[in-house]
Amino acid sequence: VFVRPEAISIAFPDAKPATADNGFDVAVKEILFDGSRSQLVVDCPQHQTQFSVQLPQTEAFRHVRPGDALFVHWQSQFSRCLPSQK
Repeated sequence: VFVRPEAISIAFPDAKPATADNGFDVAVKEILFDGSRSQLVVDCPQHQTQFSVQLPQTEAFRHVRPGDALFVHWQSQFSRCLPSQK
């Protein structure tokens, strides 16, 4: 399954959305600064994987640091299933 980083929304654990087609608790592993295109690399222990999420350029997420807990979520229409490459 592929989801573009900018299609994934983030929230703090105490502000999880009431409705989200897909969502996971994650921990921030790394912050990649690239101006307005900065991204978070997050660990998802539930699925034993890591992925990138675009960091919103808002004051709400200004203090996010490695190790912080977040909730990531996206709507199903933004998911793409790709065939496996064998």
